Amino acid sequence: MFKKLQLYITDFFKSSFAKKLLGVCKFLFAAVLIYFLTGSCGVKLQHFEQLKWHYVASAGGVLLLQNFFVALRWWWLLRAFKVEASFFTALSLTMQGLFCMLFLPGGTVAADLCKAALSAGASAAGQKFDAAFTVLLDRVCGLAGLLMLSFFAAFYYISWAPYHLVGEISYLLKGVMIGSPVLLVIIYGAFHADKLLKIPLLQRLYDWCNSWSKDFFKQIVESLCICRSAKKQVIGCMLFSALVTFPLIILCIYFIGRSFAGSGDSVFYGAILSGSAGELTGLLPLTPGSIGVRDVIFLKCFQACGLGNESAALIPLIFTALLFITGSTGALFMLNMLWKKSSRSKKNQSV
Repeated sequence: MFKKLQLYITDFFKSSFAKKLLGVCKFLFAAVLIYFLTGSCGVKLQHFEQLKWHYVASAGGVLLLQNFFVALRWWWLLRAFKVEASFFTALSLTMQGLFCMLFLPGGTVAADLCKAALSAGASAAGQKFDAAFTVLLDRVCGLAGLLMLSFFAAFYYISWAPYHLVGEISYLLKGVMIGSPVLLVIIYGAFHADKLLKIPLLQRLYDWCNSWSKDFFKQIVESLCICRSAKKQVIGCMLFSALVTFPLIILCIYFIGRSFAGSGDSVFYGAILSGSAGELTGLLPLTPGSIGVRDVIFLKCFQACGLGNESAALIPLIFTALLFITGSTGALFMLNMLWKKSSRSKKNQSV
C-alpha cells in the first residue's frame, strides 16, 4: 500500500517540467494569498495572545471529530458495496488522504488518487475497483451534502441575517442559490447515466470517452447504476454530510470566533456562511488543500457580517493552522501502516 503512495509522489517528480512548475506555482500562490491576508488586515503576533485557548482546543477537537465522521461515512459506503474493510482501515486511509491533500501538490485530486490506490491495495482481488470507486462516491456524497447545506445556509442568511448583501458575498450567495440545485440535478442524473445514454449525442460522447479511457468510463457508469441498488445508503450518506459532517465545520469555525471575538451575531452568521458556502471554494484546485483561497473567502464572509479586518483574518488563519495540525496525524497512520507491513515482511522471511 505504501508503495502506491510512493509511486504517486515519484511520478510527480518524474513528470514534465510544466507539471512540476504548476505544483510549485500552486504552493507559491497559497503563500501569496496568506501573506496578503495577514498584511492587508494588519494581523500581528500580539493578536494571538488574546485568544481563549480552550475554545481553540475545542475547535481542534471538533475538527478531529469531523474527520472521524467522514471516515465513518466512507466505511458505510464500503459496506454497501460489500468491500471488506475494518473501520480502522477506513479511518487510517481517510487521515492519510487528508495528509496528502494538504502536503502534496495535487491537493484534493492527489488525496483521492492516493486514497483510491491505498484502498484498492488493501482490498481483495475482486474488490479493488469497487474499493477505489467508493472514494469517488464518497466525494460525491460529501459534495451533495455540502450543496444542500450551502443552499439552505444562503437562504437563511438572505432571509434573516441583519446584514446587507454587498460585494463578493452577494455574488457568492446568488451563485450558491442558483448553482446548488443545478449541480444536485447533475449528480442525480449521473446515477441514471444508463438512461441518459439513450440520447444519441451523449451516447457518442460516452463511446469516445470510453474508447479513450479503455473501458474506464464503462466501469464508472456501471458502478453508478449499481449504486441505485444501494440508494438508501447513498442518500443516507448525502444527508449525513449535510446534517453532521459539514455542520461540524461550522461549529469549529464558531468556536474559533468565540476564542477572541465573543458570541455576537457577526461570529454566528459568519461561521454559518463560511462553513457552508465558503467551504465550496475548497472545490477549486488552485492551491493544495485550497489553502489561501478558502482563507480569503472566509475573510470576506466575516467582513460581510460586520467583523473587523483583524478578527476576520484571524479566524481563517487559525482554522488553517488547525487543519494542518489535525491533517498531520495522517503521517502517523502512514508510519503505522509502514511498520505493520515491515513486520509482516520480516515474519514471512523468518518462516
